[in-house]
Amino acid sequence: MLIIPAILETTPEEVKNKIDLLKKESQNFHIDIMDGTITPEKSITIQDIPMIQGVKYELHLMVKKPSEYIREVRKVKPYKIIVHSEIQNINSEIEKVKGEWKVYIAIDISTSAEQIIPILKKTNGVLVMSVPIGKTGQKFHKEALNKIKYLSKYTKNIEMDGGINSRNISQCLKLNVSEVAISSGIYKEHDPKINLKKLKKIITKI
Repeated sequence: MLIIPAILETTPEEVKNKIDLLKKESQNFHIDIMDGTITPEKSITIQDIPMIQGVKYELHLMVKKPSEYIREVRKVKPYKIIVHSEIQNINSEIEKVKGEWKVYIAIDISTSAEQIIPILKKTNGVLVMSVPIGKTGQKFHKEALNKIKYLSKYTKNIEMDGGINSRNISQCLKLNVSEVAISSGIYKEHDPKINLKKLKKIITKI
């Protein structure tokens, strides 16, 4: 399992600070992008993402029309982009955003796993939200684990995002989740470097 520090911030300075804290411990970072179209909240823009040597990004696009951001996405050169199954015209949007990166389909906590199967076949994997999208620091919803059990019949590439910490990460690992994006569980409790090392130690012991 790969642990990816997740960052949801409103200023470029905060994003850079969080990356700088852990860039020696992690090459991969999960950046949340919200433009206010499918969440009330907004985050930094794609243009605000700092380009830091040795750092790779996956972009979680919580936006209504991901295809409108492809020019900006290309400049960042992410290894993965994540788009939400709940947006309109999702099939055509996926076709428009396919490129030199992996494309994952995200499923919000209120969306059933069954309804994304036709879309999942057109992507490289799925991101299962274990909290409602839009805010960091929310409580982990256990019903997301049942979605993972179901979706694992259709793909081995399952990422989980939301409310994951040292107290529940073992549940994700036991379900063969391939990646977990963690924000508060790393950045909000004591020292981020120590938290990340603790999480890595937990998954190596299971």
